[in-house]
Amino acid sequence: MSFAYPARLLSDLHLGHDVSSIQAAHQLIPLLEGISTLILNGDTLEARLPRFQARSQALLEELQSLAEERGVALVMINGNHDPSSWPHDWLEVCGGKVFVTHGHVLLHMVSPWSAKLRACRPAMEAIAATYSAADLANLDKRFERTRRWSEAMIATEVRQSGKGWLAKLAMAWRELWPPSRPWNVAKVWTTLPWIASRFAAEFRPGCQVMLFGHTHRASWWRRQGRLLVNTGGFVSFASPLAVDLPSVSLVQLRRISLRDDKFQLGPVLTEERFDD
Repeated sequence: MSFAYPARLLSDLHLGHDVSSIQAAHQLIPLLEGISTLILNGDTLEARLPRFQARSQALLEELQSLAEERGVALVMINGNHDPSSWPHDWLEVCGGKVFVTHGHVLLHMVSPWSAKLRACRPAMEAIAATYSAADLANLDKRFERTRRWSEAMIATEVRQSGKGWLAKLAMAWRELWPPSRPWNVAKVWTTLPWIASRFAAEFRPGCQVMLFGHTHRASWWRRQGRLLVNTGGFVSFASPLAVDLPSVSLVQLRRISLRDDKFQLGPVLTEERFDD
């Protein structure tokens, strides 16, 4: 897909959700400045949670209006919360040097830490049984299975009554159940760099940078000569990253923080340059 540079990539806005740190679209205005394209890498819209759908859609429309006023094009990628909402499951940018996807395709059954997984596992296993090893060697089939898994998974309406620390801690305490959940989360966090590295080597061996989110834990690693970036999320207990693409030959990572009720960009943390 072609789009105008400079571009910026964010993921996991979770607009309208209780746990989203975005209360109003105007808070994102600083992240629209100085760019021609904003790529939103999945879980932008709460398409599967009836309690949040109306507010989520309203916030997205406000963001779209703000972007249009500033001449910024929005490019949307599907996530597990909006699995069929947009045309793209993945993108190749910077002349194919950068591969972008939400990240749920990397994990077996999308969210192996989910408290709801036990209830929907039979349906998800039935979906898995319809794909052969040969099917899953095809990237489109791999995403098809992931999309079907996402739609079969029972949506969890995490409740957080307010934005103060007591409300956040109460939500976190509820999310610690069952006891296996923290272990499953930690297992994903520690193995994800290698999972992503193997995925890139199999499906996009020519890429030098892979960008994803999904787990909400922002970090970056170098594995097998590639820069792997998890952009985190705009949710409680998470610190998002922005990925700037000033040109087709440069990728930059920047921390995002909430200051004076606006999300602001920090200095460049690391960067990757490509030959023109």
